Amino acid sequence: MKAIIRLFLFSIVLVHATHAMSGTALNIYSGAHGDAILIDAGKNKTLIVAGGAIPRGAGMASDCFAKATLSLKTKPNFYEGQLDSVHNEIIDADLDSVSGRLAGAYIYPSRIRIGKIEVDGICADGIDFSGDYKKIRQESEKYASIFAYFMRMEAQNAENIKKHDGRTAEIDILRPFIEADYTKLRLDIQDRKVVESIFKKYKSMPSN
Repeated sequence: MKAIIRLFLFSIVLVHATHAMSGTALNIYSGAHGDAILIDAGKNKTLIVAGGAIPRGAGMASDCFAKATLSLKTKPNFYEGQLDSVHNEIIDADLDSVSGRLAGAYIYPSRIRIGKIEVDGICADGIDFSGDYKKIRQESEKYASIFAYFMRMEAQNAENIKKHDGRTAEIDILRPFIEADYTKLRLDIQDRKVVESIFKKYKSMPSN
């Protein structure tokens, strides 16, 4: 009897551990230099950041957009990785233009600190993504608004990657946003229409 109970408890622990390992967290942050999303799949993390424009006297640089796949570089919490190609209404950066360029971030429980993201020559002059970004509560309207914006940018990116880089990536790019369950977010009418449209298109795509 004790052996059966131990086996039962072990099975429960194994199921929860497997669920935790397969889960992907999508955290949203906001800072003085823009907004960011960190897609946390465990060992590897995807950092997406938009903004970066800072005042330059009477002028202002145009906002930019950057994406990188990060892995642990220095324990306990510094992550670094190569920039990814991105093709959306903000930026058009192919594989050649981002080759060898890095992004780095310190990841804390309630914030991230972005270091230098190497976008010189890709973004407009004056772009600076560095600084602290505070985690936004999922229940807030701001979280929902930022979620919808990044989902729209990544949907554009997914559509354009095959054209620019010869790769098909729609499923991998959009999956974290679909798995986040947008129905629980406080989306306004316009953002909800955009998100639902992307969701329906995603669901019609053939699975890998």
